[in-house]
Amino acid sequence: MRLLCACLTNRRLFHIVIYTHASMTRKRSSLLTLLFILIFARCDMFNNPLKSFIEEASKKKGVPDIGPGGVLPEVPGGGTPGGPDDGTDKPEDLIVLDQAGFLARAASNSWRMNGHYRLAESVNVPEDWTPIGSSAAPFTGSFDGGGHAITGIAIAAGEADQGMFGVIGSNGVARNIHLEDVDISGIMHVGGIAGLNNGIVENCSVSGNIAGTREVGGIAGLNNGIVQNSLNTATVNASSNTAGGIAGHNSSIVRNSLNRGNIAANAYAGGVVGWNDAAGSVLRCVALNQAVMAAAVGSAHRIVGQGGGELVNNHARNDMQIYIGNNGNTIEGGAPNNDNNGGPLVPVASELGADPNAYLKLPFWEETLGWDFDTVWSFTGASPVLRKP
Repeated sequence: MRLLCACLTNRRLFHIVIYTHASMTRKRSSLLTLLFILIFARCDMFNNPLKSFIEEASKKKGVPDIGPGGVLPEVPGGGTPGGPDDGTDKPEDLIVLDQAGFLARAASNSWRMNGHYRLAESVNVPEDWTPIGSSAAPFTGSFDGGGHAITGIAIAAGEADQGMFGVIGSNGVARNIHLEDVDISGIMHVGGIAGLNNGIVENCSVSGNIAGTREVGGIAGLNNGIVQNSLNTATVNASSNTAGGIAGHNSSIVRNSLNRGNIAANAYAGGVVGWNDAAGSVLRCVALNQAVMAAAVGSAHRIVGQGGGELVNNHARNDMQIYIGNNGNTIEGGAPNNDNNGGPLVPVASELGADPNAYLKLPFWEETLGWDFDTVWSFTGASPVLRKP
């Protein structure tokens, strides 16, 4: 042991030992001793070889896994717990934000577009909000709201891409975010969580009011990515066209989501999606809002306002009011059975033998829809709510 310590602090003695071992008989103990010395010599720092070895290994850590449905792990060097970006945190660090830290970054708009954030507590937003990410610099990191509430986001902008996030890039993830009492308005691509989503939005909820000219949604204005396991209770209004409870315009995947907010547009208004592209999929979603309104005849429906694509196992209230035309005329029973573009409705008492309260019971959600009530949703006895992680 004394010889080893001496070798680690004296290069000349180290080389002598190496030479001596090279000439020795190849016994196992001799080789193990030589190997042990070489490992520490690999660090190339003789004053504190163990520290050097640990530091070198730590450099090989990768970016935390943020795949769909995953949970961001804690990462060593978690960045500043609060305050604007001061250059000390790295893109791969998980930055945990309290209210002060969250508001400081919001006020200075100093979000890292590839940063990884987790909210540690509920937040009240006292000032007008500047969306995180834009078409020029989309958000490609991850934001985990931790199930905490963010209350009072207000945007009054004559611009596109408005929401908590303006644009979420293809690698971006927003999850476990609960927006309460929002008041968001813009032009095109306006949503509670994201104006334009190219990434993943999951386990999120929005309440309040959302308005825009076109492509307006409770969760996302335009969805080119994945929106799943999300809940909207905000009212959604598009003064021109394309408004939906979950997404105004969908060209990708919306699934396992619930809307309770009323929807209105000049054209293409739907309880879940306003316009669904041929490449869009709406899967296992439910609309329990009271009304959908559109001025243009034939463009208001319970699930999808208009369009094509894949629609599977979606449901809506059979007594939802569908208002068509500027006079607010009601088409009784909704538009001609495009309520799900071919799927069943939540029955009402007028249907012989049907259970008028099917959607108030867990089997409807767990068995008919296959929603996850172990890790994602919980059931209050009236409606599903998202679990806190």
